[in-house]
Amino acid sequence: MFLKSYLVTQSLPKDLFLESLTLQMPPPPKSRKVITPASIPSHPHPVRLAAIGDIHCTERSASTMNQLFANIYERADVLLLCGDITDRGRPGELQILINELAPSLLKGLTIVAVLGNHDCHGGQVTTLVQMMRQVGIKVLYGDDNIYVHNAEVGFAGIKGFWGGFSPNTIAAFGEENAKDIMKETAEDTRRLDRGLRSLSTPVKVAIMHYAPIKATLKGEPSELMNLLGSELLAKPLDTEGATICFHGHSHHGTYSGMTKKGVPVYNVAAPVLRRTGLQLPSIHTV
Repeated sequence: MFLKSYLVTQSLPKDLFLESLTLQMPPPPKSRKVITPASIPSHPHPVRLAAIGDIHCTERSASTMNQLFANIYERADVLLLCGDITDRGRPGELQILINELAPSLLKGLTIVAVLGNHDCHGGQVTTLVQMMRQVGIKVLYGDDNIYVHNAEVGFAGIKGFWGGFSPNTIAAFGEENAKDIMKETAEDTRRLDRGLRSLSTPVKVAIMHYAPIKATLKGEPSELMNLLGSELLAKPLDTEGATICFHGHSHHGTYSGMTKKGVPVYNVAAPVLRRTGLQLPSIHTV
């Protein structure tokens, strides 16, 4: 049994990268908006996805996490956590979230997660991945990055990394540090490509932390674009038949956009969902 914490938080610590994030919950919306993009193939067993990123859980976030995820199993079949699950990558932060998700896991909710940059900050990625997998959370990490939910719906996930968007992109040229950045982005792009290609389901859901398109970054300072995602991440979405994509990381970005070939992409960072007036997490049917 998980020990449930009842600590109440008024605000979260400062975001190490973009902003000071305060997870004050808005009033519940009058009606729940369920999104079903027209490009998703019809099939006899639709799956409800609840998607959110950048929840930045701390040791003081039990109350906020409870507000986000209480009875989430009643609203969704699968919960997608799109990175920055923790604020500083500490196991104690993750345990607070696991405590709050435990009742929904016991009720049969499937949870699929990818890591974000904040989850990497504490240098304990292996521990965080193990903790989540031990309680049944499907962590798409490294080369172990696909999950088949049923005969119709499968998932492929990565963290992603920097790179930027045309005409201003980071090149794998010059100093070794610059080459290493693009090497990591290229490797995650290959992982996403392989993962999507390996799925035989008619619906292929891609999840990542960094943004694959520039459209969902609209609202961010232009000087940060290269640090918020990479256009390389969009190529597998178009070439390997992705149905829909979810990402986080961009707190000041835009909720939705499309790849060049029309794959719908959603920025489900918690601040974006709140600003857009959507329920947290946002609900999509595939």
